[in-house]
Amino acid sequence: MPSNSKKEIPPLTEDQQHAIKSLRKRIEDELNHIKNINTKDTYLLRFLYCTDFNTELGFKKIKDYYENILAYPKWYSTDPPIKIKPLIDKNISVMVPASVDKDDRQIYLFKVGNVDIQNISIQEISFLDDIWFEYLLENEPHLSGKGICIIVDFEYVTWKFAKWFNYRNVKIGFKKLALVPFKEIKIHFVNNSKSMKYFLKLIVSCVPEDIKKQVHFHFSDQETLAKHIDKDFLLPEHGGYNKLNYTRIYKSLFEINDIIASNLNMNKNDRNS
Repeated sequence: MPSNSKKEIPPLTEDQQHAIKSLRKRIEDELNHIKNINTKDTYLLRFLYCTDFNTELGFKKIKDYYENILAYPKWYSTDPPIKIKPLIDKNISVMVPASVDKDDRQIYLFKVGNVDIQNISIQEISFLDDIWFEYLLENEPHLSGKGICIIVDFEYVTWKFAKWFNYRNVKIGFKKLALVPFKEIKIHFVNNSKSMKYFLKLIVSCVPEDIKKQVHFHFSDQETLAKHIDKDFLLPEHGGYNKLNYTRIYKSLFEINDIIASNLNMNKNDRNS
């Protein structure tokens, strides 16, 4: 997990260095219709680590990723962290420092109940994912080869969220998530609310098949969650002992604000779609 300083990327073999050059060449030759594609080594590495440095799969991954930006541009952030600081400060989502599940996937926490549903759109919440995934993968692109573990906390979710959780929004949201360069995505739904079971039926119907088998519903059963994630890495409200220092985490995020801003330039394609 990123700390206040940028992590060292593991040394690359000659074959891996060649894979970067090959991927960059294909992008330059075949994706020149897409503006602002990032072809720096550290960025391309996230698409190669998650595909075991298979350049064919890496190219398909990045092509699908950018084509989804063209299809749904309003779902992708173009604003750096500092510009959406008021939204970040609501503690809706966060990359949990130095915390992984039992298969070494980085833990990302999303507290749905912290969302002010009346004043925030589902697209704006999706921007938080963009920011935090950039934060993780810019610092440590090799972690894309491990995958991501997402804890979705449904406590305090009310029927007001029905305007969010419609078929189209959920479908687009999961498609976007599936295209983020992670080798594997594991999702744990935790805590309960009166409306949770209704929303989960809709969510399950929209989850891509390759992700569906990695989705777990724990509700308020903290012990089943602990079978996947050590309690040292879980928050007290999830049955663990980990306490977050949001101030310190956000300071670390804002320290690479300019780098994230540069990476998000790739999202500045047709904003009228």
